[in-house]
Amino acid sequence: MSKIFSKRNKKVKNDYDIKISNEVRYRIWRVLIGHNSRDRLTGYIDSSIDHPSSDLIVKLRNYLLDEFGYLEINKSKLPPAAYNLFPHGAEEKKIINMKKCFTSCSSLMFFNILESLFMVEYFEDDVIDKFNNIFEDEEVGITLSYYQREEYDGHTDFNVPHKCIRTIAYPQVIINSNQMTYCISVAPCLKILTSNLKFKSANEEILKAHKHYRNQEWDDCVLKCGKAIESTLKTICSYKKWKYNQRDVISKLIDVCVDNNLFHKDNGFNTRYMNPMQFVGTIRNDFGAHGKGPNPIYATGIEARHLLGIASSNILFLIEKSGIK
Repeated sequence: MSKIFSKRNKKVKNDYDIKISNEVRYRIWRVLIGHNSRDRLTGYIDSSIDHPSSDLIVKLRNYLLDEFGYLEINKSKLPPAAYNLFPHGAEEKKIINMKKCFTSCSSLMFFNILESLFMVEYFEDDVIDKFNNIFEDEEVGITLSYYQREEYDGHTDFNVPHKCIRTIAYPQVIINSNQMTYCISVAPCLKILTSNLKFKSANEEILKAHKHYRNQEWDDCVLKCGKAIESTLKTICSYKKWKYNQRDVISKLIDVCVDNNLFHKDNGFNTRYMNPMQFVGTIRNDFGAHGKGPNPIYATGIEARHLLGIASSNILFLIEKSGIK
């Protein structure tokens, strides 16, 4: 159970100003060692293995270099023991460099490394759970989302029809330093979107909103919040076979839902949901969804956090009211 009334809310000055301690970094590194040392069939752990697999490290290192162009290493922050962990062969040097990067990089680079791990190798949900337990224990203020995967019809090498699975969304770092908002809206929203493939477009948009928030790209965060709600509404209308235009904005989509009594059978009560549901779209437009014009206004972290919470709450409410499983 998450600690809603945690000291975390006092510890972090800004939701996006997250510090990753050495203890957290080494605990995550040890989970990766365990992932490498555990036999997949027997569950036996080989205690002689003291680093993540060389294959994983090399793939991760190459991915980071391709994606960001560098490995961020701050030697002044490294404990002396970090230099003597492995032999100094060719592959081992790559492991040492990744270890240095992992234990000394900025928080933003640490987030990038975490997300990149899941891009280069598949991890079971129990590994993600271990990461999240560490973040909760250490009161870091972040959590990882989960994979979203779907089944599709494919073929074997011999052209025999075969059911295949592909990943459509990878685990992502979510800022959750405000535990009350996270527990009652953000986490349930992410859970219902990840578990329901009909809403995969909305899931993609809200994850992008969280990434923009983490990167302090406030305007982009606000825009993606609006898109996530629009995707949710369009999915509901499509599934219910309610007539709408693919180019309809939130306000028109809400009108369609009201006309079909999505919110309540009593029409008077039903219409009361129009303004709250349209709020995110209105604010998004004010911040320049259709162009900022001659007198632009820009979102701050406060507005972005507010919109993320409201968008998550609205999406959760809409999906639950629709009854779409």
